[in-house]
Amino acid sequence: MKYSIIGDICPARMLQLPESGFVSSDLTSHFSSRYVVANLEAPIANEVNEGLDHLVFQGRPEFLDHLDFVDAFSLANNHINDLGDDGMASTITSLKEYNIAHNGIFKDVYHPLSVGSVDFIFASDMMNLPFPEDSKFNYLYMYSDDLSETVRHAARSERFVVLYLHTGLLFCRLPSPVIRKRVHELIDLGADMVVTAHSHCFGAVEKYKDSIVCYNLGDFLMDGQSMRRRTSMILNFTLPNTSTKSGPPDYEIEFCQNRNYHVSKLKGLSSISSRIAFHWNSFLLKLPLGIYSVLFNIVYRLNLLSHVLSTLVFLVRKRGLSGAIRQLARRKDEVFRYFYWMRRDRRKTSTDYDAIEVNRKKITTKDLS
Repeated sequence: MKYSIIGDICPARMLQLPESGFVSSDLTSHFSSRYVVANLEAPIANEVNEGLDHLVFQGRPEFLDHLDFVDAFSLANNHINDLGDDGMASTITSLKEYNIAHNGIFKDVYHPLSVGSVDFIFASDMMNLPFPEDSKFNYLYMYSDDLSETVRHAARSERFVVLYLHTGLLFCRLPSPVIRKRVHELIDLGADMVVTAHSHCFGAVEKYKDSIVCYNLGDFLMDGQSMRRRTSMILNFTLPNTSTKSGPPDYEIEFCQNRNYHVSKLKGLSSISSRIAFHWNSFLLKLPLGIYSVLFNIVYRLNLLSHVLSTLVFLVRKRGLSGAIRQLARRKDEVFRYFYWMRRDRRKTSTDYDAIEVNRKKITTKDLS
């Protein structure tokens, strides 16, 4: 059986549906013969309130008409609780109406998503809003004993265990040492493949023991304001169509890019430059964890600088110099935060909670346009 795992899809904020749909014909053909898993980076809202803060994601249900290339969505991410229990309930109802499977949040006992010989397990390292004590829903926390036991139990079943983690430092292609250490622990417990998303840019592949780790798939479809954010990876792999695993899978990495909210496979010079970045980052992941930890802060700062430059170029091309300056002035608190992050020791950090502080400056979606 053939599988494809893609990164974040956020049907919210400034996302617009182009006349040709969200994915190109080459991707439609590619996905038609595969079981496609993605992360739904927003609850599906019954009604969208344009006056809410831009970091409160409200997925527009009409976009589900055009996301039928996805077979299953992970709901284990930091935005799924943005609209509370009502938002999570409406998301589940909407996905059922479109016959799209889901996993990652649950009411009582967690069960993996079983497809062919694969058990997909979904977890997150944070929620922007904590689940209330009386919430009907729960999720697997990345560093919890519950996740560890879930992986152990799945491994004992002799099925192929794929762990999809929503984790990563924003705009950094590589995992912090603490994330990498936890991923290795989960592989030691029985995970056969680990995939991560959340950093909003693609990363690299690491082989640990006999397992494959694909860090930071990137944003498959989102309204990010840089081409760095709009380039992502697809992880394809194939397994025998049996109920148990039989050795490591054949896998490949493809790159795609979202131009004006239409996603197609990456070609030409853009593909070459992306593969160079991918192979360089994969080389760094061959370093022992101790050496990697020493170098990580330097790598992290270079990643943030690259992101800032990519965003500036994108904004100037899209809005002109004066428009870019106005946008940066409007969001100056977020801009200054990059430089705050650069000064910090990020080696023991797994999350960027300060990006969603309660007392932050509130900006509406309308202000972004």
